[in-house]
Amino acid sequence: MPVAMTAPTLRPEDRLRPVEGLEWPARPDSDSAVVSTPGGRHYALSKDALDLLRLVDGRRSVADLAAEYRLPGKEPLSVPAMAELLQQRFLEPGLVWLQEMPRDRPPKGPVWIRLPLLPAPWVAVLAAPWKRLTRGPVAMAAGLVAMWIHLWVYAGWWGPGWPGLPDQLLDPGLWMALAALGWAGMWFHEIGHAATLLAAGERPGSLGLGMYWMIPVAYADVSRAWRLPKWERVRVDLGGIWFQFLFAALLLGLYTWTGNPLFLWAAFLADLGLIDNLDPFLRMDGYWLINDLWGRRDIAKEAQALWLQSWRRKRWPVKAGDRALLLFAVLRILFFLGLGIWATLFFLPPIWAEWRQAWDHLHANPISAWRWHDLFAFASGIFLLFAAAGSLLFAIHRWGRKPKSFA
Repeated sequence: MPVAMTAPTLRPEDRLRPVEGLEWPARPDSDSAVVSTPGGRHYALSKDALDLLRLVDGRRSVADLAAEYRLPGKEPLSVPAMAELLQQRFLEPGLVWLQEMPRDRPPKGPVWIRLPLLPAPWVAVLAAPWKRLTRGPVAMAAGLVAMWIHLWVYAGWWGPGWPGLPDQLLDPGLWMALAALGWAGMWFHEIGHAATLLAAGERPGSLGLGMYWMIPVAYADVSRAWRLPKWERVRVDLGGIWFQFLFAALLLGLYTWTGNPLFLWAAFLADLGLIDNLDPFLRMDGYWLINDLWGRRDIAKEAQALWLQSWRRKRWPVKAGDRALLLFAVLRILFFLGLGIWATLFFLPPIWAEWRQAWDHLHANPISAWRWHDLFAFASGIFLLFAAAGSLLFAIHRWGRKPKSFA
């Protein structure tokens, strides 16, 4: 949110934006012009100063302006010189505002293993061609086409039923094909975050693999989104979901063209993943979307601190915002309790039975008689055991730290 400042000392990372309602001159090509503020003040600016003012858009930092702007026939200004010029000519007269940015580091998500695969410069190059899909008429046209394909294909199969997959559920070839399409959609999801951030004027970070609790995930470092205004951060939050929706539409189009039900099921799983990403309680896209819409930094941590403080004092908050925060804390606790009960009663028992059966077969037979089904089930069980142990240790580490008091 922009705030009016009197005479701050500008730093290289600070961003400025013109005040709302600034009246620009009718003839910008003249040697000098008058710029008027909403308060009725008028300032005469030279053409060079006016050109610099037009570069001040809320996205470029002081360092960016120093690198881009130069007077005709002269060397670029240093960053301190640019900061002094901006402060004296634009900030103190009230022509621009200081765009307030978070100064602390963004909150960390529960990805306890990170393996960067692509460095930031490569990610920027990879995301640049997709920027046009994030806003404007191209994005609108793509969205309409994707929505039409979804409605046409899903509505067509709602009545007669979905076509079955050609192989058994645990067939390794089928799983490899579904996994390949799923990971392609996951990478495209992360490219969506990076492209949306790039379109907003910030550079994305690295792209890689990680472990989110017990789930292997792809991730894109979009920490610089915290430097953007609220609604630009919301765009970045939704960028991955938007690209995943387009990817699912592409798979549905391939299914319509080829008739292969593998594409239909891959699209269906991609859409399920899209809905799962909107979950406001897990630290995924939906969680950060709620944070940005609500104007919070880390709503779960704030809710936890407020809950503990209210419990110790035996006094519950009276403000509507604090009550909503407590309600979020209660709903989040109920969500994780329900998730744990479901996993204990319905998810883990068949997984354990399948793993024991696979182990018995592998243990009782020579290597030549081993089956792909048993190898896959046994390897999956080992992976889940490792992921569960790592997630438990990570959770103990996180919850062992004393939360900060709520202010």
